[in-house]
Amino acid sequence: MKKSRYIQNQSRAKEFEGWESFCITINTDASYLPYNGQAGYAFWMIVNDQRLKMAGKFKCEIKDALDAEIAAIGNALSYLLSLEKIPTAKWLIINTDCKGAIHHIQNHPKPRPLARQVRTILGQVKKTVRPHKTKIKHVPAHGNNSTTKGFVNNWCDNAARTHAKKENK
Repeated sequence: MKKSRYIQNQSRAKEFEGWESFCITINTDASYLPYNGQAGYAFWMIVNDQRLKMAGKFKCEIKDALDAEIAAIGNALSYLLSLEKIPTAKWLIINTDCKGAIHHIQNHPKPRPLARQVRTILGQVKKTVRPHKTKIKHVPAHGNNSTTKGFVNNWCDNAARTHAKKENK
């Protein structure tokens, strides 16, 4: 597996175990089916060398694809807050393939209600994790599987779509 570009020397990452993560990276994606209003989400979170992957069907009503993408970021951040031992980190990076979600969460003058909720959750995460730097970054959708970002985004996309298509029980 490719080395993280944020940790030049993998042995140096061990310094942060049990004390502070160097970087928490969260990758999210959502899938919205307009013909029936069903939506699914997935995220892949990396804290030090641990990978946490989760996918599911949204329990709340999702109006459109943009709301689904915003809610996927909110679910990942909520999951991070729910961990028994929440790490602190120097960097918090959130990758999404939806520029609209980034705009609504970061600086839209009239954000959607879900984006306001995610802003609040992000604030709680920042207070808990205490990163020196937080970035919400755009990654290309349906990217090249030969890159790490492309592989992870494709996994999130496929998992979200699978859960969106699942029948309600």
